[in-house]
Amino acid sequence: MECDDSTVKILDNDGVGNHTGGRVNSILLKKIQSLPLDNIVTDTRRFTNPTDKYAYVNEVSERIAVRCWMNASLQLLLCGLDHKGDSGWQCLESKWGLILSQYRRPIEYNTTHLAIRGMPERYNLGDPQRVFDNIESTDYNIGDVKGIFSHKVSITTTMTSCSHIPKSPKIKTRVSTLLSLPPDHSDMNIYMEQPFVVKPKNYTCEECSKNGITSIGAQQHTKWLDHSQDFILLSFNVPEDMKSNIGTHRDVNHQRNVNLRDSTGQVAEYQVISIILFVNQNHYVTHIRRPSGHWMGCDDTNVTLLDNAEVGNHLNGHVHSILLKQVRPIY
Repeated sequence: MECDDSTVKILDNDGVGNHTGGRVNSILLKKIQSLPLDNIVTDTRRFTNPTDKYAYVNEVSERIAVRCWMNASLQLLLCGLDHKGDSGWQCLESKWGLILSQYRRPIEYNTTHLAIRGMPERYNLGDPQRVFDNIESTDYNIGDVKGIFSHKVSITTTMTSCSHIPKSPKIKTRVSTLLSLPPDHSDMNIYMEQPFVVKPKNYTCEECSKNGITSIGAQQHTKWLDHSQDFILLSFNVPEDMKSNIGTHRDVNHQRNVNLRDSTGQVAEYQVISIILFVNQNHYVTHIRRPSGHWMGCDDTNVTLLDNAEVGNHLNGHVHSILLKQVRPIY
């Protein structure tokens, strides 16, 4: 807030500490963390990833190696639960929710196979996105976890080759909204704030078809239905034309919050609290924001304290998923 005698107004991030024709006179600092930095690293949960350890899934004889994809997924989900606090942890009652609750303490775990085994279907494993898809599925009883991390979107389809008025928007509940990874050197914060528009292939107008006319071509506009959720999880797939030259220089500015507009035009502010990176073409790591504000790099058992420049970046990797937490309600 900016307080100018009787005038008080809300500031965005760029306005804090800035004033045309002014200069800084005083700054008040508050201590928010008294633990030594070594303790912060020690007090972060970590997961082993032994290549020779296997887990049976659904009691079948075929075995799946315990890998980094589940460790990365767990770090993101558990980070969200840490930020939600007791109300989140205490509502976990499903089989898989109770498995998650076993990882609450910030220690080292060698039981990732329990989370893999608890996933309902083997074909939904091997990638963090498939873990999120499994939580979202209505076929499985993981409603407690889904309730914490899900959000609703409104999808409107408009025809580009005729003038027919689209039908009412479709409302969908998602754990993860999948977007195309933007080009190299993109600002991910700005990208997440933009309208999501895609062109579905071979989309045909139903009204034109009824009259014997073929009208192909449409746009689908996806908007957040509202801001009733605590978290929004975004995942990014690599378009076919980018796979040969994907690049690694996308800026995730964790110091600037993301302003998201919903289907009614209202805006809420969200904070980046976790990022999954796909690195070296075969490995997943997670960057998490501790409730204390410190950022940690979680690479299986290896946990490091990150500086601002390292968050969301990796020399040989790109962004796979970003978890946002609502920090400022509708304004």
